[in-house]
Amino acid sequence: MLKTTDADKAAKYYQEYLQEMEVQNVADRDEQGKAHAFLGSYFFQSKDYAKAFKHAFKCLEFPEVLKILLTILTYQRTLFCNVFFTNCRSRKKEKI
Repeated sequence: MLKTTDADKAAKYYQEYLQEMEVQNVADRDEQGKAHAFLGSYFFQSKDYAKAFKHAFKCLEFPEVLKILLTILTYQRTLFCNVFFTNCRSRKKEKI
């Protein structure tokens, strides 16, 4: 059985929160924006890119979280580039 992390629990509760807000037709823009930003990052890290894209795209509706989202995406891009280029360098050394 997989161990549930705090991030997993938070993602579950954020998803439930967003569904409840949609059903009730209530808008707390600040909290909804934060929920989408968190879920976008969470699903990206979980490699569920379809859901990550969905929540990241929703962040465009919430200008108050765009800065948070851009920070997350920049950080993740940096991590990706570091891993990618490190792997490329190590492969070149193996061929020599």
